[in-house]
Amino acid sequence: MIIGLLLLFLSPSVHAKTLHLRMPSVPATLDWDGQVLPAEAPIVVNVCEGLYTFQYPGEKLVPGLSMPVVRSKDLTEYTFKIREGAKWSDGRAIYAQDFVESWQRVLSPESSSIYPYYFFDIVNAREYNQKKITSFSEVGVKAIDDRTL
Repeated sequence: MIIGLLLLFLSPSVHAKTLHLRMPSVPATLDWDGQVLPAEAPIVVNVCEGLYTFQYPGEKLVPGLSMPVVRSKDLTEYTFKIREGAKWSDGRAIYAQDFVESWQRVLSPESSSIYPYYFFDIVNAREYNQKKITSFSEVGVKAIDDRTL
């Protein structure tokens, strides 16, 4: 009986692309830029990938949607290349500008996001979030081309 159950759970032919999660309650949103609460976190963590991600076991930080980052000698500029073939779930290509727009949305003072502080190490990000500057073009993030952030 136990061996049969183990084979069922370990069998690669059983819905290999299906993610099953036990949810503590009904998710209010799946908008990771917004207010992700404990009900949404298991979904967001398992279906969203960032520029970098953790590789388990060992929790090693590795490139996710990006190639390895290029850092300036003085460590004030980080250049990310979006991985070739990176796509949204609908098949549309992921572009560097998608990150710029998402980060602008998180940093917007009108945003419901509880995570703007994640970006405060970026030049003028805090100032934009606190309405000390009003133009996002003054924040130190930009898309150089389709694949370069």
